Amino acid sequence: MSDVSVAYMFHAIGDVMPGDIADKHYAFSESKFRDFLAVVGYVSSIRDALQNPSHAKALCTFDDGHISNYAAALYMKEHGYGSADFFVNPSTVGQKNFMDWAQLKEISAAGMSIQSHAYEHVYLSDLTENEQYEQLYRSKSAIEEKLGSEVTIIAPPGGRFNAATKIAAQRAGYKTLAGSVPGSWSGETAYVRRIPVMQGNTVEQLASCLKSLSPHRFRLQAKYYSTYTVKKMLGNGVYDALRQRVLG
Repeated sequence: MSDVSVAYMFHAIGDVMPGDIADKHYAFSESKFRDFLAVVGYVSSIRDALQNPSHAKALCTFDDGHISNYAAALYMKEHGYGSADFFVNPSTVGQKNFMDWAQLKEISAAGMSIQSHAYEHVYLSDLTENEQYEQLYRSKSAIEEKLGSEVTIIAPPGGRFNAATKIAAQRAGYKTLAGSVPGSWSGETAYVRRIPVMQGNTVEQLASCLKSLSPHRFRLQAKYYSTYTVKKMLGNGVYDALRQRVLG
């Protein structure tokens, strides 16, 4: 029996081929994704969980709108696994390796939640409050116009945001921020912590995060806060360049 509710943050599903902009370190294999659903069972989007938190245990989200998410959404629908949030950047919708508006409309009609990842994939914490507002307002407006569904959740690209982001988000009409801080979820409406899903994770590790005492979740929290300190010291640009050099 699950002890806590947890939101999982996926990116690409499957192998990342040369020339694909997706980060291979966050790509989770298709077979493991299907095994994850089989083990965890019914999952919920943040959107639906906020409406009915008592039924929400495993929350499922996808960042960036990668083309592989289209097949993942259809698989979830076909096998009755519930719903998920797909955080997209309108500026990249329809570009190579990204879902297009027709695909997003299809999975939205299938019960999936299409939410905002800002208009462009930029670090909001590097922008002024007005620049952040522009990114958030344009994204929300574009998605709502194209799909006809309400956008109330923002997942800042890279999890990078600051106090100005919260003000800009409120101005733009958002109600919830989905972050990248690992942890469990107890029904908060303003901020949702998420468990990052990495290429090397096992299904057992991910499923264990649903337990109140989860060593894997605690390790992720420790890693996040140590990395956060380095990011603050170096700045986003220098940190990303160093990460790219180390990880490739």
